[in-house]
Amino acid sequence: MKTYKASTGRELSRTTEILCMVFGVVMIALGIFQRSVYAAIIGLVLLAAGAMSKSVTVSEEGIVTEYRFLVRTKREVWGWDEIKDIFCEYSSKHPGKVGIHFTKESLMARRLFFPRNLKDEIIELALNQNPNITVEDE
Repeated sequence: MKTYKASTGRELSRTTEILCMVFGVVMIALGIFQRSVYAAIIGLVLLAAGAMSKSVTVSEEGIVTEYRFLVRTKREVWGWDEIKDIFCEYSSKHPGKVGIHFTKESLMARRLFFPRNLKDEIIELALNQNPNITVEDE
């Protein structure tokens, strides 16, 4: 099964995740030693932010979003039968990438970024799975 990893444009780098975890531990320790509830709460929030991650892939199954928090994973799938429109966007803010908007029946949309050379493969995959999808390319 062919899968394409997407970028939402808002991912945290691995360094940022590690820094969140380190500063979270520091803030919790500071909250304990200084007896500051606020510092401990900020530390917990930073730990949670560093421990969460999200990944989006496009596959034969549809658009699969996985949310991970420590050992727990939540999986959300938009099946190809739910997707009605695909719109391709080219932006100077993201050179070398194409933004592909996937719209569901309920008018919910998701914009994902892919390398430009994968655009045709992704659209072909979508049309093979659901030939009723309307594709607009700028």
